[in-house]
Amino acid sequence: MPSARQKTLAVGLGLLLVVSLLTGLLAYRQVPEGHAGVEKEWGAVTGKTLDAGAHWKVPVMTTVQAVETRPRTYTMSATEGEGERSRADAITVKTVNGSSVNVDVTIRYRINPSEADTFVEDWNQEQQMEERLIRPTIRTVLRDEASSLQTTGTDA
Repeated sequence: MPSARQKTLAVGLGLLLVVSLLTGLLAYRQVPEGHAGVEKEWGAVTGKTLDAGAHWKVPVMTTVQAVETRPRTYTMSATEGEGERSRADAITVKTVNGSSVNVDVTIRYRINPSEADTFVEDWNQEQQMEERLIRPTIRTVLRDEASSLQTTGTDA
């Protein structure tokens, strides 16, 4: 029959094993293929960018945010459901002779993996950048450029 000391030692070793496994699971971070990992300590970007693959980080203190670095598209279209929004989303512009024209546009872009940390500091995620930078810029540039165009023909 095991003594009290042996039981205490067995329980202590069992707890140590459980805590070690839990710490190991919490420390493992996976950066998917086609993404760059941005390391954060206590929620602040450290400036370190991680390649795709497995990484071991200090649990709780260090987190990794995956940023997609593959080419992406952002579409604004008159056809419902074709673009980034479920409703019709084409840009209506006025030409130099006063005609209104609907313009469908698709923009291809990608985030430079070596600058993923700066991207996270500035925009945090792709959807926020699309709504606050890409979409307004597309609208402004198209309206400015279209104002110097001349249309011909008649609407049917």
